[in-house]
Amino acid sequence: MSEGVSGQESSGQRVIWFELFYDLIIVAAVALVGKVFIKSPDWNTTFLVVTSLLVLFAIWLLTTLSHSLFPANDPVRMLLVLVQMMLLSISVLSLGKTGLPTWSGFAAAGAAFLTITLIFARHARRAASLAPVARSIVIVSASGAGLLCVSGLLSAWLTSRQSSQLAPVLIVIALVALLIPMTTVVVTKVASSGGLDPHHLQERFGLFVIIVLGESFVGLLASLGNVGSIPSPPFFILTFIVAFSIWSIYFSAVIPHGFPRTPNRLRSWMLGHALLVLSIVAVAVEFADLTLEEYGQSLVAPHGTWTAMPMLGVMTAITILSYALPTCPQAMRRLQAATAAILLMLTVADYVIADLPANASGLAGGLLLAADAAATAIVARRSTARA
Repeated sequence: MSEGVSGQESSGQRVIWFELFYDLIIVAAVALVGKVFIKSPDWNTTFLVVTSLLVLFAIWLLTTLSHSLFPANDPVRMLLVLVQMMLLSISVLSLGKTGLPTWSGFAAAGAAFLTITLIFARHARRAASLAPVARSIVIVSASGAGLLCVSGLLSAWLTSRQSSQLAPVLIVIALVALLIPMTTVVVTKVASSGGLDPHHLQERFGLFVIIVLGESFVGLLASLGNVGSIPSPPFFILTFIVAFSIWSIYFSAVIPHGFPRTPNRLRSWMLGHALLVLSIVAVAVEFADLTLEEYGQSLVAPHGTWTAMPMLGVMTAITILSYALPTCPQAMRRLQAATAAILLMLTVADYVIADLPANASGLAGGLLLAADAAATAIVARRSTARA
């Protein structure tokens, strides 16, 4: 345990059914935010969707840490988490077509952070060894709750035009006030506490990723149900190939290679998962949009706006995660980094070369992910054979 994160490494705490129920509700909220994105996939909406998803991820992460640090079956915590689920539903339902939250959205998100404050305040009084960790999270979550509630009051007081102009600024202020202490003080204290169960946290993150991946692409089927047909069958097929590829890469390059054991690696691991969730939502929106195009059988449409950037986000996240895990084979890391580099070149080419065929980089990126998944499986098999 020279650089260990957890003193409970041998406990093998399992995820309980209530936690899975909670994850499903959170992912449903993530999917609702993704629907806002697909209505208007421009840079302004992207910014608002990203900030909203980061706030959701922060709430999920802090709630998940409470289960990992304090695994007792606590009825009061369950009640508070149930209240939080309702508040998060109100918050995401308040998002308009532009992705801007109303005053009720800000207030509900602030109240959701307040439930986290109450959860950890109770634990701070009961667990002396983990009290410093709990108190640091109480301070962060209470600050987030206060900022978001104040933002809600300002949004209710201002005119609709003033509120729409100020809302992005308020979101950024709240997000910065949350993310900086969470990724510095909180992560360091959690990593140094010796109370974190790596088995539990690894399983929660894995379940969260796979539920986000599945739920995001289920949105495509819902959209096609409204259309009553499949406008672009090739991209429909590619959508499921891409979904399977992301799943395969993650569960070959990340999950089998343990848990980060230092504050810096744990920080990279958590931020990498945040980027991965954001990118999966963007990839799902991209391929849903490409599938719904009215070009039928054509893979390269006469016009379009999608690039390989969402897939670049996925592979950048996978690369970060592979380097955060000390047991991940070097060949596996190089493979993910090489794929991310090619996707970066495709993204740059899309912006630099004006007459590049539309949707070409989306097609190339999807096929590249499939190739990476196959190569990752080969590297994983060889690494297992050597071990």
